[in-house]
Amino acid sequence: MFDADSCVFCTVCAKKCPTGALSVSRSPKKWSIDRLLCISCGYCVEACPKKSLELTASHGSPAVTKDREFHEAPAPKPAAR
Repeated sequence: MFDADSCVFCTVCAKKCPTGALSVSRSPKKWSIDRLLCISCGYCVEACPKKSLELTASHGSPAVTKDREFHEAPAPKPAAR
C-alpha cells in the first residue's frame, strides 16, 4: 500500500529495491511499482523515512502479469483566506 499524502518522493525506496520494481520522480511527484518485478521483500518499506509504504496481504506474492501501479501526489489545497 502507498500513501501519497505522506510521501516526499525522496527516491530512497527505489534505491533500496533490489529488483528495480519502483520508480520515483521528484519533480512531477509520481511513484510507480512494477508488480511483475516486485518480490515483496519489504526493503522499500523499511527504508521509507516517512513510512509511506506498507506490505499488505494483497501484495504478499509476486504478480504473474506485467501490471504497473501508478500514484501521484495529491493536488495542493487552496490557501485559506
